Amino acid sequence: MFSSNQQERDRVTTIRSITNRLLVYWQEIKLSVHSLAMNMAEFMHESIEEQERDLQEEEFEFAPAALDDSLPDVVDLLQEIHQGTEEDPRPTFISTLLEEPLKDEIIALLHDFKDCFAWDYHEIPGLDRGLVEHKLPMKKGCLLVKQARRWMSMETEPKVKEEIERLV
Repeated sequence: MFSSNQQERDRVTTIRSITNRLLVYWQEIKLSVHSLAMNMAEFMHESIEEQERDLQEEEFEFAPAALDDSLPDVVDLLQEIHQGTEEDPRPTFISTLLEEPLKDEIIALLHDFKDCFAWDYHEIPGLDRGLVEHKLPMKKGCLLVKQARRWMSMETEPKVKEEIERLV
């Protein structure tokens, strides 16, 4: 059982963690939408004070520390910019949340410096293919042997398929 000092420290740490996450989220919203009129920092401060008054120790659980290291996923709608030809397409993507003057400048910059981007390894001068290729060391003259398939139990197979689908 935690001592009351440890519980208080964990409670303060949890509140700080939540506040930091809300600030990060608020900054992302502020950068993407300039028309927010709400003073989010004041709102968050008031809500934290209300939480401190309203919450009892048994009403909340402490967040694990591992959650503090995760960055929030930001998914913007993207606009595709074509930099190649029909035979050799070279798509580049930019955010649709950019303002028109900035978007036009970025598109012009991408077209001006399109020779700085590489879509294949052979387009990068001085790149050693050994850095990006994996080769298995094999003795000359050895026969290649395919391993026999390993069967799984009926209980395990659906779980493996589910995990593969989740990873793909």
